[in-house]
Amino acid sequence: MGIKGALKNIFGETRLSAMKGVVCHYGCKADMMFKHTPALNVTGNGVKAKYVLEADGYHVYRGYYDLNYLDDGRFLCHRLPVDAIDNRKTKCEIGFYDLEELIFHKVADTNAWCWQQGSRLRWHPTEKNRILFNSVDRDHYCTKIFDIDGNQTGIIDRPLYDITPDFKFGISLNCSRLQRMRPGYGYNYFDDVTKDARAPEDDGLFLTDHQKKESRLLYSLKNLAASIDPEGKYVHYLNHVSMAPDGEHFIFFHIYVDPNAKGWKTILYVSATQGQELKALEETDRVSHYCWMDNESLMVTCVSGTGETYYCTFKITNGEKKKINIDGLNTDGHPRRVCGTDFCVTDTYPFGKSRQKLMSFSLNDEKATTLACIYHDYRLRGEKRCDLHPSIADGGKLVSVDTTYQKKRRSIVIFERSI
Repeated sequence: MGIKGALKNIFGETRLSAMKGVVCHYGCKADMMFKHTPALNVTGNGVKAKYVLEADGYHVYRGYYDLNYLDDGRFLCHRLPVDAIDNRKTKCEIGFYDLEELIFHKVADTNAWCWQQGSRLRWHPTEKNRILFNSVDRDHYCTKIFDIDGNQTGIIDRPLYDITPDFKFGISLNCSRLQRMRPGYGYNYFDDVTKDARAPEDDGLFLTDHQKKESRLLYSLKNLAASIDPEGKYVHYLNHVSMAPDGEHFIFFHIYVDPNAKGWKTILYVSATQGQELKALEETDRVSHYCWMDNESLMVTCVSGTGETYYCTFKITNGEKKKINIDGLNTDGHPRRVCGTDFCVTDTYPFGKSRQKLMSFSLNDEKATTLACIYHDYRLRGEKRCDLHPSIADGGKLVSVDTTYQKKRRSIVIFERSI
């Protein structure tokens, strides 16, 4: 047994991880003090940190990078007590900051939240001053609709991962299975009733019809697994559903794991929204993150079998794949593009002395531009880790990120670009 194994036996894995986080955090802070490096270091020309959304005693964060949180000067967010552990024990506040006054307005709360994706909180696409978020209704997850004054105006009997821009349809999945298989991305308020099935036939992706107020199973895990896992060797689950800007297609990740081995494999699928034309875009390299470039093309980060990480684009019409050869885009990140423009942003995972980069680029660039370097608190680990998850608003003028750069808590930084 090595030193690491012996320490695990003495302290336990959880406590040992926490101790490592404390040691690394103070080591990084000492390095920053010695080198006079700020925890939030803006490096891009014409860029400034305009707003910091924070609250004493709370984590303040947005959620995933594929959603828009800004509308009429109001910025949606989640608030959690800093000692929160999971969604069973703690309700998460749902609300918004008025960017003129920098005051938080609580709208509702929910037990359907996670550290990476929040509650899939978003503005209602067709009804002004309404928001959507996943929640709990008696014995199941649901989606609740509230106005900004705190009045519930509607409910959908499934949790929504994504929706069409006309709000006629949505895509739902088993959030408890997702949390069990990928902690930090789903919810564990309810137990996963499919935990004994590696590829259940009655679980998968569901289409919700908001006019008919009904839902149906589009693709079952059993059917998705049939051709790649006839022996039932893997455990299958789904994640990262994303609707095209026009709502005509959506993508999703089919992920499968050998319970007796490390790692996982993925298939990137695209489908017409009603469930026709299912097509595998990437089956060889492991897909990681994504964004829509337009209605017919995607940008995706991939990891090859040799460990190479790269960005690429796909045409959903014919499956054409092209690698993006831009200096700086050789590590995994969360890309986002302003539709109709060439402006893209992405980020990196912590590197060096626990620094994350926020970067911008266009597809014609030779090199990505670093906009900011931000400290990631090493004490927030595992599910509580905080990726920057950059999102864009106001036509690319504003770029927001979730951070842990100060006070061992999450806060939102909104950068303003001169464009």
